[in-house]
This record gives sequence, C-alpha cells and structure tokens, in this order.
Amino acid sequence: MRRASYTSATRLLRAVQSGGTPVLQRIEQTGVLRIAHRGSSVPFSFVADGKPYGYAIDLCLRVADALRGALPGLRVEFLPVTPARYTATNELLTIEPYAIMLSKQDAEFKRLVDKTLVASIYSLDTQKLYKKWFQSPIPPQGVNLDIPMSHLLRDSFKFPSDKVAD
Repeated sequence: MRRASYTSATRLLRAVQSGGTPVLQRIEQTGVLRIAHRGSSVPFSFVADGKPYGYAIDLCLRVADALRGALPGLRVEFLPVTPARYTATNELLTIEPYAIMLSKQDAEFKRLVDKTLVASIYSLDTQKLYKKWFQSPIPPQGVNLDIPMSHLLRDSFKFPSDKVAD
C-alpha cells in the first residue's frame, strides 16, 4: 500500500506543479481538503465528542494521507452535511449503493481517490475497517451492529469499480 500511495502522491505532485486540475488546484491553494459528513449515520459517519467518525470518514482519511505525499502541510476540514447541502431523490433502490461523492469535473483527483481506495481494498485495509465499524463496538456507546459483510460487498472487492450495478 505504501508503494501505491507513493506513486499516487508522485503523480499528484506532478499534476499540482503543472497547474493541476480544478479540485487539486483548490486543495493546493488553500492547503485544505474538505470532507463532508453526516452527523448521525452510524457507522458510516457520525459525530462523537465534536469529531466525525465512521467507515466513510476512515476511507476519506486514506485519500487525505495519499494527498499529503504531495502536499505535506495539508489540513483536513470536516463539513457537516445539512439538508441545504444535499438533495434526496424519490428513486427507490433495491440495493443501496454507498459511495464517496466527488466532483465529476476533475479526472485527476478522481484517479487519485480511485487508486487509493483500490489499494486499500487489495491490502485488506477496507475489510479491516468494515470489521471495525460493522462488527465491533462503536464508540462512544460501544454498540456492536454485528452485521456480517454481504456477499455482494465482498464480491465487489474482487473487481473494484466506480460503476453501480442494478
């Protein structure tokens, strides 16, 4: 995983130095990566003691670590998602896809996120995070959801993709 993060960070550094992409330029200019989170979606993201935690937060922090390879002073800011910041659809889904949302306008940043998450899947880090947030006591109350990984999620890790299947 270190090699994949180093390679991603090296490419990111080149992208930033060459003018970068809109998201990467903004991150370099401000020195800040903003991560949106929901306040009460245990175990995906929730706030305890004034700080966001959860499975999605841990995955996003992996992306921040990859970015720090090119931008050592990078800070992470957490933004709470409020009804004014998102739109819900009326579309019903039989299987709820869960994803990290990011701008479609920045292919280089998306590549970095994809490579970081794929490296996390192949190193089994993602599976360890799943066990931490879905099969172990969750702070601060110590609730254990005891939800085994579904065969659909487990199988999706065999061939990581940014496509959602029906």
